[in-house]
Amino acid sequence: MEVRLAQSATSEIKVGVVLDLKTNFSKMCLTSINMSLSDFYKDHPNYRTRLALHVRDSMEETVQASVAGSLLFCLLLVASPLHVM
Repeated sequence: MEVRLAQSATSEIKVGVVLDLKTNFSKMCLTSINMSLSDFYKDHPNYRTRLALHVRDSMEETVQASVAGSLLFCLLLVASPLHVM
C-alpha cells in the first residue's frame, strides 16, 4: 500500500501581456517568455505559484494597445477581484 502526502494547492498569478502580434519581434518575445516560464518551472518543480499569461494583440496601434491593456486589466479584475481590508 502506497501512502502519499497531499500536495499543496497551486496558486495562479494572472499577468497581462500586450504585444503587436503581427511583428516578428513580438512573436519572438512571446516565445521567449513562454520558454522562460517553461524552463523555470521545469527546474523548480516545487514552486506552487504559477504565472498565467493573458495575451492581447495591440493590432499595430498605440491607441489599440492602450485599449487592449485596459480591457485586459478589467477582465482580470472581474475574474479575480481585489480584496480590500
